[in-house]
Amino acid sequence: MTIELETPKHITSLRTSAILVGVEMTASNFTKSDRGIASRISQEANAKANVTKVAHELLANDPDLRLLLNHRQTVYNFLDSWTLPWMGKLRLLPSSSIEKFLAKYNELEQQFYTLLDTFLDKYEDKIAAQAFVRGDFFNRNDYPTLEQVRGAFTIKLYHQPVPENDFRVQVANDQAADLQRNFQKQVNDKVQEAHAALVEKFVDVMQSLSHCCDVEEVTGKDGEIKIRRRKIYDSTVEKAMDLCETLEAFNPMGDERLDKARSELFDTLRTVDATTLRESDSARSRVKADVDSILSKFC
Repeated sequence: MTIELETPKHITSLRTSAILVGVEMTASNFTKSDRGIASRISQEANAKANVTKVAHELLANDPDLRLLLNHRQTVYNFLDSWTLPWMGKLRLLPSSSIEKFLAKYNELEQQFYTLLDTFLDKYEDKIAAQAFVRGDFFNRNDYPTLEQVRGAFTIKLYHQPVPENDFRVQVANDQAADLQRNFQKQVNDKVQEAHAALVEKFVDVMQSLSHCCDVEEVTGKDGEIKIRRRKIYDSTVEKAMDLCETLEAFNPMGDERLDKARSELFDTLRTVDATTLRESDSARSRVKADVDSILSKFC
């Protein structure tokens, strides 16, 4: 399916069915370069002065700082799982997912500030403790002030509509033709990327379901091989149902195969939940067979 700029309904549809979002986060890992030590190491190795770098960890192995830094990746993983590639840091978020997306983002943002407050509440004590840990390496001036640290850790959600790009009426006709062809290619490429990402997410979810609903052979302590059911998590089933809802409202290329598969997966899951699948071998077997059948059309 090709998006034609001459028929604005396609672009209008994309604008009204999705928005662009991004998350910016800043942080400090509390490291400081030591050129003096680096220079001595280089001299001992008969190397040039600029080939060695030494960095001190001012708060090495601090658990509160580690939690705060790890939370960044949690936020970025959330963004990747709920959105689709668009351009640079901007990601495409289907309109049908906005409410749930914002609720989850707000939860992650609150967690971020809670972790930051916990870290800052203990910051002066952490610095004092480093005087005993770092020995002669310790220099109180290496540590930023409390307000500087607070300013170094930020999180911000930004969003904007998918551009209409109606610049064609503002340029000369010959320029408009060239710009139009170039932009049309960009739009088609981005929509195809979004579609490919949707299909990939859909396949990943079904593969996870199929895997969880399967059994595996394990060797007991007595050496006997036994058959064990794999664990089924609530989040796996919930993620599959959320994706079914998203695909029902957002299918930018009008992929009939994907829509049919989405409908089949929804019909398979609408009468079961994770608890049912954990307790019922027949339900587990039926869901796995249905999911494998849908998967076979994509693999």
